[in-house]
Amino acid sequence: MRKLRKSKQDVIEQERQLAARTSIDAATAQEISLAEQAFIHAARYFEKNIAADEKAKTKNARRLAGFFGVLTFMSIAAVMGLTPLKTVQLGLVRVDNNSGYTDVVWADDKGKPPEQIDDEFWLSTYVRFRESYNFSSHDAEFGMVELMSYGETFTEYRNFQLSSKGYLEVLGTNRQIRTDINNINFLERKDREGTAQVRITKTVLDRQRHA
Repeated sequence: MRKLRKSKQDVIEQERQLAARTSIDAATAQEISLAEQAFIHAARYFEKNIAADEKAKTKNARRLAGFFGVLTFMSIAAVMGLTPLKTVQLGLVRVDNNSGYTDVVWADDKGKPPEQIDDEFWLSTYVRFRESYNFSSHDAEFGMVELMSYGETFTEYRNFQLSSKGYLEVLGTNRQIRTDINNINFLERKDREGTAQVRITKTVLDRQRHA
C-alpha cells in the first residue's frame, strides 16, 4: 500500500539527508518547498485560529476573575460594615405572679455605674417611706417624704394622708403596710435627672405582721 502523505519524521530525515548533500535535483527541491509551505500554512492556521481562541478565552477568564474578586471584596466590606450594628444581649422576661406585669431584665456584664446605684437606692428609700405605713413610725415617714419631695408632690401626698382615705384613718393602730421594691427601670436618665418606673408590692399586715 502506497503512502499518500509523508510523516513528520520522514520530512526531518529527508532534510538531514539534504543537509549532507552538496547539490539537489529540481524534483527534490520542489518537494522540499511544498513541505515547507505546508508547515508554514499549518503554523499560520494555528496562530490565527487556535491560538487566538485560547488567548480570547484567557482574557475573558481574567475579566471574570477580576469581576468576582471585586464582588467578593464588596460583600466582605458590606458585612464588616454591618457587623457593629449587630449585638447579642442576654435577657430574661420576668412576669409578676400577682399582677401579671412583665418586664425584661437584661444581663449587664459591666455592672451598673455608681451614679445609677445611688439613684436606685434613694428612689427605693423614698418609695418605701411614701408607700409604707406603721403607726409607730408614721410621723417619721411623713417627715422623710416631706424632706425628699418637691413642694407640689408633697402637697398631694399630705392631702391624701389627711383625708378619710389616708393610711392613718383606714389602717389605724392595728394594721400596717409593708412595701417591697421589685424593679426600678429608668425610662429617661441624663445628668442624674430623668424619669424612673418603680414596680412595688404592697402587703397589708396585722399587728402580728401577718398578711
